[in-house]
Amino acid sequence: MRGSRPLGFTLLEVLVALAILGAALGALLQAFTGGFHRLSVLEDYSTAVTHARSELDRLGAELPLAEGQYSGSFTDGMTWTAQLRRYDVGSSGKNAALAVITFEITVTVFWREHRALTLSSLRLASQA
Repeated sequence: MRGSRPLGFTLLEVLVALAILGAALGALLQAFTGGFHRLSVLEDYSTAVTHARSELDRLGAELPLAEGQYSGSFTDGMTWTAQLRRYDVGSSGKNAALAVITFEITVTVFWREHRALTLSSLRLASQA
């Protein structure tokens, strides 16, 4: 016999290998969990943007363009508020002859954890 050393791994080598494997799996699991959380947050923001854009489109088409506030909620639990106010396009006398009024529309969508997203737009309405 060339050596009297037995074949295989010692208990210490196995324990060290298991400790390294456990640490690597823990880090991998934490990375996946963090990724899924960020994906959920991004999905919420995407939904909020879609809701805000849809309310911006509704104002002036289904709801009248008039100074004031509107609010409502969506079926997924998100809520929204919209504020319409006249927008001053300038102080020159030329603007008085325009046949339109400019409105600034600000729509804010709220959802869980006190998160909010705000979109603003300008719309023209005829002077009637």
